[in-house]
Amino acid sequence: MGIPAARLGIVYGTEACRALIHHVGLANAKRLLFSGKIFAAQDCLAFGLLDQLAPGTALEGARALASEFLESAPLSVRGAKRIANAVARGDDQRRAADLQALVDQAFNSADYREGQRAFAEKRRPRFRGQ
Repeated sequence: MGIPAARLGIVYGTEACRALIHHVGLANAKRLLFSGKIFAAQDCLAFGLLDQLAPGTALEGARALASEFLESAPLSVRGAKRIANAVARGDDQRRAADLQALVDQAFNSADYREGQRAFAEKRRPRFRGQ
């Protein structure tokens, strides 16, 4: 993976550069932008462009990750996703009440009670999204 801009004679705009610097840091962003080089997956992991390296094919890795997520409580995943996206966009303060409602919904759910019971009984929880 790489950013071949320097080898194509183009310059990325301010927003694209800001996003890159935010994700990988200034030094890594400069290395990616100035070299135009294609980097190995291990380098991209070190830069922060990848979250993890999965064995096998990309599809096998995606399926393994999805199966991990499927073991989690749906209300927790949905709430965390909405809150994380709001924080990343910078509108979490404006949406504070809506986001707190997601937290409250999870704490008042049957899945929360199931998660507590499963933890105490040392077994896998059986979440139903309720």
